[in-house]
Amino acid sequence: MNDQPEQFKKTPRRKGDKGKSVTVSAEAKQAYLAIIQERDELQAKYAQYLPATETRR
Repeated sequence: MNDQPEQFKKTPRRKGDKGKSVTVSAEAKQAYLAIIQERDELQAKYAQYLPATETRR
């Protein structure tokens, strides 16, 4: 009963791949920051008109 076939043994976990680093120009960084700020402003405007708490129906 102690003999288990190899196919039922747990395999060791694989290590994850490291993320790739990307270098971008200063202009691209500024453009990305501008997009993020614009998105945050739009989200703030949208959230302004939402009720503070959710009401049950």
